[in-house]
Amino acid sequence: MGKKDIHVSHYFSHNPFFADMANGYFFGGQQVVAPDDLKEADKELLTATMVHAKRVTRDNVKKYYTDTLICIYVLEHQDTVDYHMVLRNMLSESMEYQRQWEENKKSHLKEKTLKSNAEFLSGMKKSDRFIPVISLVVYYGDEKWDAARCLHDLLNLESIPSPLKKYIENYHIHVFDYHDYEDFGMFHTELKQVFQFLKCSRDKVQLTKMLAEHQAEYYNVSREACELLAAITHSKELLKLENYENEENGGINMCKALEDIRTEGEWTKLISMVQKKLDKGLSTAEIADMLEESEPKIEELMDLIKANPGKTSQELSELYLQSPAAVR
Repeated sequence: MGKKDIHVSHYFSHNPFFADMANGYFFGGQQVVAPDDLKEADKELLTATMVHAKRVTRDNVKKYYTDTLICIYVLEHQDTVDYHMVLRNMLSESMEYQRQWEENKKSHLKEKTLKSNAEFLSGMKKSDRFIPVISLVVYYGDEKWDAARCLHDLLNLESIPSPLKKYIENYHIHVFDYHDYEDFGMFHTELKQVFQFLKCSRDKVQLTKMLAEHQAEYYNVSREACELLAAITHSKELLKLENYENEENGGINMCKALEDIRTEGEWTKLISMVQKKLDKGLSTAEIADMLEESEPKIEELMDLIKANPGKTSQELSELYLQSPAAVR
């Protein structure tokens, strides 16, 4: 398991965030699953025969109880698209049901409760029921999830006669992809801030705008959330959070780190505008007048652009902010 995977799995090992993920995705934000109703479950699944053995390790697994055990929730975390994900989920869920069957069989044999030939052959009673497994793939990648979300998407069905298609069973997976959402109000913990940040993280200008509108929400964020975002985005600013003072409730004021991001976003926007006007053949004085900036500053940015042909405005902004001679 990589460092990023460890951060993500550790974060969702906390019941409030796990419950919020389940409530946000499966119940549209209704508070159905309470954190106290979740109990840690074994992540590892094993199956073995005389000639074959298989081990599957799931990322986060919680048993959901009310008066009794209701279901088993599984979170699988992905930062890259996995075109094999449908089959992976099918395998892990079938292995979980097989594990439950094996445990039931052992109990029946110990208690001598299997009576008929059919029960002995099946290793279970007709009345036995298994605990449902509900799996959710939580995806953090830069690009939209474009892998299959059901088994039929992986099958070549073109040559199958139409009357036969209805007999080919399908299997669906659930994928939370933050790219599919414009609003994260279905979350009631800092998951809202986490996915809100990820949504804008690749566009510094958009991130600047979002932070200006939601600055108060990032004033007191848990250290775990900051470390999670730093691991996922590789943000230089967030990686420095360990040097910042803790705020109330043991959290961290992300605004301190985000000031650097906001500054970079503003320079990215300015450099982008200078690039466009430079391409139109405008002079230093004309660009400075249109953008209401000093001529020396515009000239400095123009020199940077000319010295680094082919670089994006964001890359130029990073170069500019790294320059000790830059006047900011």
